Amino acid sequence: MKRAFMLLGVAFGFRLLCGIWLGHFQHPQLWEFEEMANNLLAGRGLIRHQMGAPYYAYVLPVYPLFTAAVYAVTAHSHTAILLIQCLIGAFAAIQVKVIGELVFEDPRVSMLGAWLTALHPPLILFSTRLHSLTLDVFALLWVLWAWLRLLRAPRTTTAFHAGAAGGFALLSRGTALAFLAWAATVTAWALRHQALRRIQVLAVAALVSGAVVLPWLIRNAIVLDRFPVLITTTGQSLWQGNNPNSSGSGYLPDGRSALDTLPQHALQKLKDLDESGQDRLFRDEAFRFIREHPRQAFGLYLKKLRLFWWAGPQTGLKYPHHYRILYGIYYAGVAALAVIGLWQWRLLWCRPPGLLLIGFAVSISLLQSVYYVEGRHRWGIEPVLLLLAAAGLLGCLNKARDHAAA
Repeated sequence: MKRAFMLLGVAFGFRLLCGIWLGHFQHPQLWEFEEMANNLLAGRGLIRHQMGAPYYAYVLPVYPLFTAAVYAVTAHSHTAILLIQCLIGAFAAIQVKVIGELVFEDPRVSMLGAWLTALHPPLILFSTRLHSLTLDVFALLWVLWAWLRLLRAPRTTTAFHAGAAGGFALLSRGTALAFLAWAATVTAWALRHQALRRIQVLAVAALVSGAVVLPWLIRNAIVLDRFPVLITTTGQSLWQGNNPNSSGSGYLPDGRSALDTLPQHALQKLKDLDESGQDRLFRDEAFRFIREHPRQAFGLYLKKLRLFWWAGPQTGLKYPHHYRILYGIYYAGVAALAVIGLWQWRLLWCRPPGLLLIGFAVSISLLQSVYYVEGRHRWGIEPVLLLLAAAGLLGCLNKARDHAAA
């Protein structure tokens, strides 16, 4: 317990110092969530204006609702949100620790993975920005932990927990859907000799997840006259990663937004369309590209998958150049150690917990690459890579010690 509190304290301290050093507490960077939270508090609803149309489901609701709730009780304090985010971001280290304990036999792996998460530069940085990534990481790690617990103890209570975590994750980060499908598959296989128990826990988890998500779907059905709709920028995200000029990112290598390359005829149509119409237009344009250029679209998908796990020419455009260089060196080391960890613990990946851990990262990367890819999309699942890197590093140290002893 003392180690856990020390871990939490150090992680929180680094995030706090980063925010102070970069001036994020004094001059916070505002994103679209700010407009949505302000509109909600003003009684206009969870709404944002884009491309001449009001959007009622521009993003998933967890972060803008969290922002509005904090504003409501702190007189619109940005500092309060950032302090809470620093604490939530620090808690990711504890989440990685308990996840590691459920997967690895060596407790040193989970502790080292937790420390790597506590000191992870991008997670520290985004804890001090008014952005959803910190809550996304919390939600994704929570759902992974909950399904690992369900595998270990397949009961109604753990299934309820897994369902609640799954619903929350879906309302925070839609790509969690890919992991939920994988988690259900792995659980069904693990309980293949317990048919009644398998049906029971999967049904409970599915019903609870549905109950958590349903109010948002009903709200969107009333506002948009469509069902089911989680978010109305899916078509836009799909088009950004699937058009003749796409770099695989939301930005072009020269720094322009991918939206700047939208064809003129489509721009004219957008002006006369509402939220749902714009979503359909983007989706139709993306599907037209895929139908007419299937080989190019498939090659672009493979490129996006590579970008998810590495980096592209647009990576770091909004940061000082040395940030990109330093992070590139850091991530190369993490990735190399993670590959070593995968090899050294290869027998573990034949067991349900190991399959769940690996599938968590792989499934989310496969679904995200259907759309477009930025560095922050990998950062959402990077704590799992840090856990694997910890396994690889400890394995190398053990071999070096054995070699020295011989």
